Amino acid sequence: MASKARIYECKGKIHPDKRPAVLLCGTCKIHICGECAVSDDHKNHSESFRCLGDVDENHVKNTDNSKELAEKAHKRLERKIAELYEAKSSRKMEFSNLRKNVTDQFKDAKKRLADEKRILEEGLNTEENIDMSNVDDLITRCIKRKETIRSLLTELEEKTSKETKEKMESSLQKEVDAASNEEKRSVKFRHLVLSEETRGTLLGCLEFDENTSLSSDFEGFLLPEPTILSKFQIRLSKIEAICKVSDSEVWIGYSKTDRIYKLEEIDGYLRKTERHRLIEFQPINISALSSGNLIISCAGQPMITTINTMNSMYEPSLYIDTYHLLPLGLYVNEKDEIYVCLVDQYGFSVGKSSFRQVTKYAADRERALVIERDNDGKRYFTMPQSVIENINGDICVVDVVDHHESRLMVFDKNGGKKFEYNGQKTTNSPKCDLSSVTHDSKGNIIISDEFFNRIHLLTKNGGFVGLLEIGKTNDIFRPFAIMCDSRDTLWIGCKSTEEDDASQMVHMSMPLPEENLQ
Repeated sequence: MASKARIYECKGKIHPDKRPAVLLCGTCKIHICGECAVSDDHKNHSESFRCLGDVDENHVKNTDNSKELAEKAHKRLERKIAELYEAKSSRKMEFSNLRKNVTDQFKDAKKRLADEKRILEEGLNTEENIDMSNVDDLITRCIKRKETIRSLLTELEEKTSKETKEKMESSLQKEVDAASNEEKRSVKFRHLVLSEETRGTLLGCLEFDENTSLSSDFEGFLLPEPTILSKFQIRLSKIEAICKVSDSEVWIGYSKTDRIYKLEEIDGYLRKTERHRLIEFQPINISALSSGNLIISCAGQPMITTINTMNSMYEPSLYIDTYHLLPLGLYVNEKDEIYVCLVDQYGFSVGKSSFRQVTKYAADRERALVIERDNDGKRYFTMPQSVIENINGDICVVDVVDHHESRLMVFDKNGGKKFEYNGQKTTNSPKCDLSSVTHDSKGNIIISDEFFNRIHLLTKNGGFVGLLEIGKTNDIFRPFAIMCDSRDTLWIGCKSTEEDDASQMVHMSMPLPEENLQ
C-alpha cells in the first residue's frame, strides 16, 4: 500500500494567506509555493528547487536505509560485547596464571635464598675459623716464647759457674732474637665488610638458569679497590675504541670524529704522542695486526680499512669488503685471524631479513666462520657490539638488546653457544649496560658496564666473581671501552664526571684472584 503524501505549508513571504507548498528551495532551506518560486525572493534559486514528492520518497528511502544501518550496528555491537567478554575472561586467566607463576617463583627464590644463606654462613664460618686459628697459633707461640725466656732468666740467676752462665746467656739471646721476630709478625685478615651493597651483590645472583653461580667463593664477591696508574683527559665526547700497541701505548678513537690518537705512559703519566686524521672515515673500533698495521671499522662504511703505521700519511685503504654489512666490533688474535661484529643497519629493530652476525676471517681474509642463528633458526644477536677470542678459544660477544640493556654471549671455537650472562639482578639496578669485553692472562672475562658505572668479572666458564663499582670512589664514570694488557692492567675509556662533555683514558691495576678460577 502506497504511503500517503505529506502536505507542507508554504513559508514564503509574498502572500499573507496560507498555501500548500509544492517545492523545496535548497538555497533557502524552506518549502514554497509556485508564486513564491517566481518571486524576487528566490531569483536564481531555480537550480536548487526540488519537488516535494521526490523529497518524501528520498525521506522514506533514507529512513529505510537508517533502519538497515542501525540493525547492522546493533549486530556489530553484539559481536563486540561478546569479544570483550571473551577478552575479559582470557585476561583474568592470564592474571591467574601469572599469580601462580609469581607464587612458584617466590617459592623457588625462597629456597634459593635459603641455600645462599647456608652457603654464605658456611663461608663466614670458614673464614672465621681460619682467622681465629691463625691468631691462636700466634698467641700460642708468643706464650711459649715468653715462658721459655722467663725460665731461662730464672735458671741464669741460679747458676754460679761462668761457663754455664755463658751458655745460658747464649740460649737466652737466641730466645730474645726469636721473640723479636715474633713481635714483628702480624695476622693479615682479608677484607670483610658486609655492607648493604655487598649483601645485595652476594644475594643478588639469584638467576633462574643453570649457569647461575652461588656464593661458594665468598671472597670473590668482595673485589678490592683498583689502583690508578695514570689518567689522561681528552676533548672527545666518548672513547669507543682502544687498541693496544704495547703495555704502555694505546690507540684510541671515537666514531663521531675522523681522528685517532696515540697515547703513551711515561714515568706514570699518560701523554698524547700522535694524532692522525682519517679523511672521510670515522673510527668505531681499532685493532692491530702482527705487522703493526691497524685495521679499523668506520661509521657507515661497509668495509674494514687498514692503515700502514710505518707510513706517515696514514691513508686508509680497503682491507676486507663486507659488502652491504656494517662492521662494529673488531678483534685480531695471534694468528691474524679477525673477528668482526656485522649488522645490516644500526639500531635494535630486527626483522626476518635482517643481518646480525659475528664473522671470523682467516689470515688470508677468507670467511672462516659465521655465528648468526642456532640449530632451530633462532637469531642470536640484536646488535653485536664487541667481540674477543679468549685464551681457551671461546668467542665472547657483547650483544646490545635495547637502551641500557645488554648481555654477554659466549660461544665455543665452532660457534656453538656455551653460556649467556646478563648481569647480577640487584635491586638497585636490575639491568646491565654491557658495552665492551676483554680478558686477562688467566682467561677471566672482564666487561665494562657503561650506564651503571661498574665492571663485571667472570671466570672463563661463566662463573660470577664480582662487581667493581668504579664510579663511586675513583672518578671513573660511563666506562665504555675496556682493554686488558699482558700485565693484567686495565685501560678504560670513560668520563671523569657524570655530566662532563670530555672523556678520559684511565690506566689502572685491578687486583684479580691469584688462583686460576674454574
